[in-house]
Parts: sequence; C-alpha cells; structure tokens
Amino acid sequence: MLPEVDAVLRGGGRVADVGCGLGWSSIGIAGGCPAVRVDGFDVDAPSLEQAQRNALAAGVADRVTFSLADAGERTGDGSYDLVTAFECVHDLADPVAVLAAMRTMVRPDGTVLVVDERVAETSTVVRPATPRGYARQTGFADVEVLPVEHDFFRFYRLVPG
Repeated sequence: MLPEVDAVLRGGGRVADVGCGLGWSSIGIAGGCPAVRVDGFDVDAPSLEQAQRNALAAGVADRVTFSLADAGERTGDGSYDLVTAFECVHDLADPVAVLAAMRTMVRPDGTVLVVDERVAETSTVVRPATPRGYARQTGFADVEVLPVEHDFFRFYRLVPG
C-alpha cells in the first residue's frame, strides 16, 4: 500500500516502533525487510525484556533494539523513515503527546503510520475521526485511511502539515 516506504525500508531505512510491547511488530518489520533497523519503545520493562528474547529467537536482534521510554515525553531528531504505533493509541493516557513526539521523530519526507482496531464509524473510542482529531492537534494536516482490507485493524497514514 505504501511502495515508497517499502523501497526505503528494503534499502536499509530506520523505523521507530512506538508502544512496541512484546516486540512482534518490530520483529515483523525486520523480518520482512532484511536491511532495516528498528528501534522499539515502550513503558513496560517486562514486556521489553520479553521483546528482546523474542527478537533473539527470531534472529533479528542485531537489527532490532528495545528501549524503555515514554514516547509522549520524547523529542525526536527527525531521523526515522517510518514511525509506527501498532494497536496502542487507544490505550495511551495522552495520545496527542505521543503523536506529537512521533511527528518529531520522523524525517520530513518520512511516514507516520498508526494501526488500531477496526471499529464502527460512530459510538466507539477510536473511530476514524478520533485519530484525525489527534493528528490535527499535533500539526499533521490530515489522516489518510489506507485501503487495507483487514478484519481487525484500520491503517492510518498521518499526513504532514
């Protein structure tokens, strides 16, 4: 769905995976793109310890790191080609602060991708209008809902402002 992102990652790009938990999304990205480097961030130390074990078992620990960090308190240097948040935005205490931090982490020509639960358009917490509102509060111009057919998840590309 994002050929320009795929090309950058296959060429050795850098990814920040916010709210990485047990590391499966970070590991999946590294497994699919052998030249990529992934830095996973989470606030739960036991999850990160397991994530490191998972990365070792998957054979990607040389390209995937995990750090204990509150993404909402991070400021980035714009060095990542892709910044992701997989199924965590709905759980965040301050999603606006985290999206603002993600914006500082991504390169000017990079991509911010949020993947969260595919829910009804109304009467739910993370309906499509919710990430759009969060993104606009943090300086993104808009949110593009990607046409990915998935039973459980909706994919949002945050458009720079």
